[in-house]
Amino acid sequence: MDESQPLTDIPAKVIRYEEFINERLRPDLKNVLDADERTCAEIANCHQIKLFIQQLKSRSFGQDSDEIKVKTDLGCSFFVEAVIEDTSRVSVYLGLGIYLEMSRDEAIEYIDKREKVLESKRKILLEKASNIKAHIKLVLEGLRELQGISPEPDHDKSLLHLGF
Repeated sequence: MDESQPLTDIPAKVIRYEEFINERLRPDLKNVLDADERTCAEIANCHQIKLFIQQLKSRSFGQDSDEIKVKTDLGCSFFVEAVIEDTSRVSVYLGLGIYLEMSRDEAIEYIDKREKVLESKRKILLEKASNIKAHIKLVLEGLRELQGISPEPDHDKSLLHLGF
């Protein structure tokens, strides 16, 4: 009788583990991967702005002034033509609605530092994602063992079958 009691608890344990995977680990993984995607987009945006500022530095746009014409998106893909009269200084978004006017060299230096911070943030996010994937794999292996299912072949080491 002592051995039959644990066998009846197995379906309840399986359900609890499946709920843990589906309600905790997978949403956590999705949140981390979404944050990583946003960080990648921010890194790409920083890189694009840095390239634009470098182009401003390397080209002269006029004989007597640094005036240039650009098209600006006002929202909903409604563009207007604008004139930038002085390109020697740029306004850089620092966050929380704060902009700071900087020289082009200062802006490039700031963007380089910002990219390094974002890259380290991305590295942390990827480590978190890797840990969550490892936890999912560990719980899945525990479920297989509880249910007496043979393990998957070793050729599928990636967690792509999880849907992420």
